[in-house]
Amino acid sequence: MSAVPTSVQWSKLNEYLLQVTTIHQPHDFCVAALDLLPKLVSYDQGIVYFLDETASVYDEYLVGVSEKAVRAYHLHVFDDPEEESEWSVSAIARQYADRIIADAKEKERLGRVPTNPITSMDFSRYPHDSRFYRECVRPRGIRFSTGFGFFDMRGRVRVVFCLDRTRNVDYSHDELTLLELVAMHLGNTYVNFHAEPPLGHGDTLALATSDLPLTAREREIASLILQGSSAKAVADRLGISRETVYKHVNHIHAKLGVSNQAELIARLRESVGR
Repeated sequence: MSAVPTSVQWSKLNEYLLQVTTIHQPHDFCVAALDLLPKLVSYDQGIVYFLDETASVYDEYLVGVSEKAVRAYHLHVFDDPEEESEWSVSAIARQYADRIIADAKEKERLGRVPTNPITSMDFSRYPHDSRFYRECVRPRGIRFSTGFGFFDMRGRVRVVFCLDRTRNVDYSHDELTLLELVAMHLGNTYVNFHAEPPLGHGDTLALATSDLPLTAREREIASLILQGSSAKAVADRLGISRETVYKHVNHIHAKLGVSNQAELIARLRESVGR
């Protein structure tokens, strides 16, 4: 991550996460994540795309965007798939997943988690004579765009968030940093909606006695995460705040060299031979 949020930003982030993570239905969880996001980072137009296991869009949720504009976007993608096909939601999802895989390889080479910041796209620099710009960007008045995704247990992108601004104000460094935190923490919760069967008692003991470089408290939290517990459930079980749970999870990620929940689950399961 490129910067450390201020205490005020941490407070707002914690309030936002507490509100969103009280929702336990995947679709409603993602809708709330977009609806409440202006508490942290404002946008003029927002879309949540829901993808199936083949990375095809099966549903979407729109804020400040007309259905007509989104239909025009989908028609453009399917009408001329070879021209600028990188702008289809499925292609964006695949590129996002490929970047995570590349990061994992780089992490193995460097022995640390590489920086993978969320960035902003400035469409004033994009070719204005392209069909994609003429038919999809200009009609919506998009100037700047950013976004992130959520993964399932198998590392497939299942949700894509697109955040667009029509005003001539780019996303700031601090706003992009907050979006990185949102993507990480909410992604950690979202992946539990696709969790595999929980660990048995023997697996929990194996984790407790493994050689992972974790404190006793971190092992407790890691064990509960493997059992499919949400941040709220972990907090309730251990009698601590969800903010404290998030901080412990950050430490666990750093110690184990992982950057998202899917990688963490895979690393922990490997440690107990699953």
